[in-house]
Amino acid sequence: MTGRIEENQSWKAYSNRLGKVLGLKGSPVAVTYSNVGANSISRKRHRVCEAIPAARDGEVINLSRATCSCRGGANFLGLGPPREKLEEFLVYSEKLWDSIATARRALTHILSRAPPPTGLSKYVVFSPLENAELEPDLVLFLCSPEQGCRLTALASYREGAIPPTEMGGSLCWSSVTYPLVTGNINVSLGDFSARRTACWNPLELIVSIPAHKIPQIVDNIDHCSAGTAKPPENSSD
Repeated sequence: MTGRIEENQSWKAYSNRLGKVLGLKGSPVAVTYSNVGANSISRKRHRVCEAIPAARDGEVINLSRATCSCRGGANFLGLGPPREKLEEFLVYSEKLWDSIATARRALTHILSRAPPPTGLSKYVVFSPLENAELEPDLVLFLCSPEQGCRLTALASYREGAIPPTEMGGSLCWSSVTYPLVTGNINVSLGDFSARRTACWNPLELIVSIPAHKIPQIVDNIDHCSAGTAKPPENSSD
């Protein structure tokens, strides 16, 4: 959980640099856990799957237990209690799993990998990275597979470590909960119910990066071919 930014020029510069190099649509999304919300004119209630693309397009959204319109999303972000009879909802309403037992296995897996950060803060703030008032905990990129490939290559350029990604679970869990709790970069396809409900672009996925990794990724741009470095002309020989 982080505090207000006294000078956000670094985040603005990072956002502009990554957006230009990767050809991103809109802004990277800053996600901040805070007990003090950001200044926002939005009074609407949002699902997490709606808040992310809205922030990419310029909105600032303070999600709380009261303003998150999805009980499952509020729980996975750590803002509210678990939904009662969640397995039944996933099977009979969402039609995502074949049986209650199957849904329980899926939930057991994701909760063992990253439980909700319950009690961490009052708000989860989603905002455009270049305009973030609060120091981000995560930065989310709504991007194409190629842009996602370039981001993960830039992230691993100096370490060589391949992120242990988790592509299952709900969109809110895989894009926010898992990378926040573990500190791992994650690549998420989202879940189909969330994509359908929030009318997501079928060509976009989400790359979630812990904010402390962003400066190194930007620094790697000039050195890595996934950024702006040009490989030798005979590099394919």
